Amino acid sequence: MKKIKLYFLIAAALFTGSAMAQTTVFAYTVAEGTAIGASNIPATGGTVTLSVNAVETKNNNLGAKLSSDSHYVLCTLDGGATLQTDDVIELKIFQNSTSNPTENTYGVTVASAMEGVTTFDGTVYVKPADGKGVATGSFSVGADLNGKSTFYVRRNSSKSMYVQTITISRSTATEPICPSGLTITGDEQVYAGGKMTLTATLAAGNGEIAYQWYKDGTAAENAIAGATNKSYVVESFSAADAGSYYCQASKADCEATINAEAFVVALKEIKNITCETDKYVAEVGTTIEDKMTITTPSVTLTFGEGAGWNEVVADASAPAGYSALIVGSSNPTVSNNVPTAGCFYKFEVSKSATLKVAVKVNANKPLYVVKGTESIGYTLAGVEYAAGSSVSETTYYGILSIEVDAETPYYVYCTGSKLGIYGFEIPGEDIGSAVEEAEVGAQAVKVMRDGQLLIIRDGKTYTAQGVELR
Repeated sequence: MKKIKLYFLIAAALFTGSAMAQTTVFAYTVAEGTAIGASNIPATGGTVTLSVNAVETKNNNLGAKLSSDSHYVLCTLDGGATLQTDDVIELKIFQNSTSNPTENTYGVTVASAMEGVTTFDGTVYVKPADGKGVATGSFSVGADLNGKSTFYVRRNSSKSMYVQTITISRSTATEPICPSGLTITGDEQVYAGGKMTLTATLAAGNGEIAYQWYKDGTAAENAIAGATNKSYVVESFSAADAGSYYCQASKADCEATINAEAFVVALKEIKNITCETDKYVAEVGTTIEDKMTITTPSVTLTFGEGAGWNEVVADASAPAGYSALIVGSSNPTVSNNVPTAGCFYKFEVSKSATLKVAVKVNANKPLYVVKGTESIGYTLAGVEYAAGSSVSETTYYGILSIEVDAETPYYVYCTGSKLGIYGFEIPGEDIGSAVEEAEVGAQAVKVMRDGQLLIIRDGKTYTAQGVELR
């Protein structure tokens, strides 16, 4: 017989006064029977049986001994299955007494809890021949046990006994139902490289249902190879995956094949932002999206995926020079120091410099700066912090300074929290207004002033786009 994953525990507790002094637990392996679960209950009839062989060697292989009110056998149905009304629970009990029992001498109770049960869910009384040997009793599950995934077997008399097997039987005879009402739900827009999941749902139908997914038509040549499950997944979406998806459902004992209406999936475009200077200041009303980038001459910021980015709103607590807050609604998921989803920020720079990020760090939350996969220290308001420090007992609003190297990714995030930012910059050397008046002949000089790249040539000052400043 097939080995099942029912978990079977026997516990005996010894009490001194009202305190429990010792608890002993034994674990058992089930050697026969089939677990009750939706996947193996026949849709068109039959009986599924769950059988447990409860043999404990310390009790001379007689079974699970119930010799006091604190002893119990705890059964847990496998795979999330639950008991249903009219399931039959059968118990095989061994009794080695030689006394002459009456009909109701040896009782075993099945209950949904060890304590607080005033009416038992079912009681089985047995009468072994001559007061010694094996006897079997059973009862049907009622309202008290309906929907339970676990139950206790306890003694219901002053006699010691051994529980040898517990069997649960269920009649599952049903009428076959043909599939109908097929619909598709899922992602209507997916970013490039994102995951697309479509799911087919039936309004009715039972038994073995066959599915087939199609793209851009339902002819045989449009069938997607291997797409025969209720769900169809594209792990890394691209422009070629955009289009109309269809699904068909069929059943061997039904004549018709049903079709779902087309479900259209489009490639979602990301509206990236490009800045002319090495300073970005968030603006109220800006829409932040997964994997969106903000690019300056020296920095590329990429926003994390799956963060649930909020609308950018004004924040009166923003550091000087900033006014609007960017923040997500989901904490980051981190693997080997590197965030893979949620609210985090990835910075890539083209030169070694000091990157300054205007941040909002929630109280008592560890702030991390990760260079590649290495967590590193950083500076806040001129104070150096070790990697992963909780920077403040109150919410911190200020400038995070990071010494960055070219061509190396840097990740910034808080664990257990959502880090907010207001913007960032790589400050340049401000040479003052005197430079604008300097005579440098035909040679062009590039300078940074107030975060703006300027070009000085022949005594005139131009923007990076060649517009002369007057």
